[in-house]
Amino acid sequence: MEAKCANCSANFEVVGTGVQTCPWCNAKLALGAPPPLPNESRAPRAAVEQGEVLNPWDSAPEPSMGALISTAKHSLLAPAPFFKATQSEGGHWRATLYYWLFQGGALLLGLLESELFPASDNSIAEFEAMVGLPYRTVMLAMLLFLPLMALTSAAFAHLSAMFFAGVRGNFMGTYKALTYSAAPSILNVVPVIGSFCGGVWSLVLYVIGLREQHRLTTGRAVLVLAGPILLVLCLSFVAILVLGISSAAGGSP
Repeated sequence: MEAKCANCSANFEVVGTGVQTCPWCNAKLALGAPPPLPNESRAPRAAVEQGEVLNPWDSAPEPSMGALISTAKHSLLAPAPFFKATQSEGGHWRATLYYWLFQGGALLLGLLESELFPASDNSIAEFEAMVGLPYRTVMLAMLLFLPLMALTSAAFAHLSAMFFAGVRGNFMGTYKALTYSAAPSILNVVPVIGSFCGGVWSLVLYVIGLREQHRLTTGRAVLVLAGPILLVLCLSFVAILVLGISSAAGGSP
């Protein structure tokens, strides 16, 4: 038998009647029984699992270093329940600060590493020559604009989610999927493989975050991020094909 949760509006299968638990938000539902009391009829989207708060940074009265470390641990090691438990409403500034601390920390550590251990292949000098600005200035500018970059990136991802996955509303769900996927960026300071491993790990967390926040399948969550790239490639291929055909037609006698 299929039931619809009155708290999060998700549909799920149940066996029998009585008090049932929504697998998405952990709300208690009474099926085939008198309605529960008002204070029991709606449970907030769960932020606990076996008595442990999964996202204390988002839900604690005041942010703290302990909440930051605990949130990062859960997002890295148990991303599915973590993102399922993270409320999509509110908490914009907490999510932004979380993103800024990890991404900004990675930038600062990378800058410190470049100062203490200059690259032997002149890559930084070539970068400065290309952009016309000192490497330190570019990194500090990126540090200042990280919140705006996160907001812009989430906006494009949400447009993609609306177009490719039929998502309606819940922009904060997309924004939190992005910002709470930032913890692996700290691996950027590890030489050679750190940036690659951190980037892949963050991307995996982002996909899981989109899936849980928007109730998508894994395939649709991947399509949200890959769809715009595939669309651009397809349009580029069509444009090249049309230009090739036009050139061939124009050059024929």
